[in-house]
Amino acid sequence: MATYHLSVKFGGKGQAANHADYIERKEKYRDRQDLEYSAHGNMPEW
Repeated sequence: MATYHLSVKFGGKGQAANHADYIERKEKYRDRQDLEYSAHGNMPEW
């Protein structure tokens, strides 16, 4: 018997741009030193 698992994370309205900035270390996140690699892959063009 197959067991399926689904996990969905969601933020409040209007949080996608902030999350994208965090992932790419832009804007207020640019001074963080823990980024090892960044690429545009599946990120949308804002």
